[in-house]
Amino acid sequence: MARRVLWAALLLAGTRIALGQTPSAPWRTIETPHFRIHFPAPFEPWARRAAGAIESIHDRVSEAVGFRVERPIDVLVGDPQATANGMAFPFLDRPFIVLWTTSPEPESELGVWTDWMEDLVTHEVAHIVHLTRPRNRSRGILTRISPIPLGPLTLQSPRWLTEGYATLLEGALSGSGRPASSYRAMVLRRFAIEGKLPGYGALSATSGWLGGSMAYLVG
Repeated sequence: MARRVLWAALLLAGTRIALGQTPSAPWRTIETPHFRIHFPAPFEPWARRAAGAIESIHDRVSEAVGFRVERPIDVLVGDPQATANGMAFPFLDRPFIVLWTTSPEPESELGVWTDWMEDLVTHEVAHIVHLTRPRNRSRGILTRISPIPLGPLTLQSPRWLTEGYATLLEGALSGSGRPASSYRAMVLRRFAIEGKLPGYGALSATSGWLGGSMAYLVG
């Protein structure tokens, strides 16, 4: 029960952050076969680039995961904090993605990218396709009793697995991102040399050294 309550709190908090600029923004929408992309007018160039690429990204992610989401996916584009970030909310009835348009700093762990939009969209679409995939034909008891419409992979997978898998696809399908980063290689090499590779619990932590980045860098 505590885990389900935590998920609900995280999802609602993320929604409030993403919608922080709504009062004064004239919003527009671009529709593609699988996505509805919502954005304030000043972000139209970025949103149109994303709309032009997102269906091919969806195809490649679906092929890699072995599952295709046919339900429309809503995408919210914005930049409320001038920070590189994205979020995926894998609701079974209405999945949605939040994309922040600011590119990461070159010296950061996200600094190795060819096209930030492509890396970001690939990572977040990977979350949706992966985590809305049914474990089998039955929704299972955890899904049925959950207060929010989440599938078994979302409810039962540790953070290192969900973020690690999305990061793996981010690199494999975009050819850049964290898996190609010398920063990531340096972190892993240092841990290995010192015999301090983190355990699974540490990989899923959201605090500590590098602010909980182990799920991405090692997972």
